[in-house]
Amino acid sequence: PDGRYIAFQGCDATGSHCGLYSIEPTGANLRGLTDKPGDTAPAWSPDGAKIAFMSAERDGNWEIYLLDIEAGREIRLTDNPDVDGLPVWSPDGRCLAFLSHRDGRWGVYVMKADGSGQHLIAPLQGNLENWMARNLSWGK
Repeated sequence: PDGRYIAFQGCDATGSHCGLYSIEPTGANLRGLTDKPGDTAPAWSPDGAKIAFMSAERDGNWEIYLLDIEAGREIRLTDNPDVDGLPVWSPDGRCLAFLSHRDGRWGVYVMKADGSGQHLIAPLQGNLENWMARNLSWGK
């Protein structure tokens, strides 16, 4: 959030370690954050202490996780038998918006930063093919 680091999905130079990384805009200080190739869509918290991301690597289903960067601890925020993904932070860091497919339909959902209070705010019509190419943005 302060521009000191960029978070992205990738692999190290050997290709043997894939996951989420952070790096300075100068290319210095590459740091591995996670070690699962399917971890993607990283979103920094406004205070820079956490990264929300989506992954299908842990149980074969797309879910949203929260990484405490300093502690290196991951917390699963969603547990839906279908799809949850593309998390974005509210400007105050108290909530996350995300796309989800529940009960046979897509929608935009919001939850508290600890994963509680998940609720539908906007049902979406139709089948969202290429749903991972979609973007959500939370304005002030």
